[in-house]
Amino acid sequence: MIKITLAAGTTIIPTSFHGFKFSDGTSFQPTEEEIQEIKETFGGLKVNRDFSPAPTACPFPASQSTQSMSEGGLDLLRETSAQNPEAIVLVSFMIISALKEQGIRNEFPNVLAFNATSETSRSKPQDKILDVDNFAW
Repeated sequence: MIKITLAAGTTIIPTSFHGFKFSDGTSFQPTEEEIQEIKETFGGLKVNRDFSPAPTACPFPASQSTQSMSEGGLDLLRETSAQNPEAIVLVSFMIISALKEQGIRNEFPNVLAFNATSETSRSKPQDKILDVDNFAW
């Protein structure tokens, strides 16, 4: 399992194979081997989205979605979180949203998403810098 150590000593477990730049100067640019390992380890973390028509009060063609994670994905998160209670398991906002919609967000206290620094929040994804002092719950 890939682990990144920030300057202050916090351990991050990335579930995405994208590179990251952190506000403390730490950087993670995965090698091909690391990308493959992350894909193999966390490939089961998928969010299911179901769409239904928007309420009839909406005068335009629209839909609303609900998000949920499969039991396999939840088991993977539970296992990773339990085996690494001192680490931040870094996931997407979509996973955080699904956990909230399923009413189980509190089961995963060290599963967080990132917030970009205020200076880079409107930047292209590759230019964003992750704020090590403000992870997303």
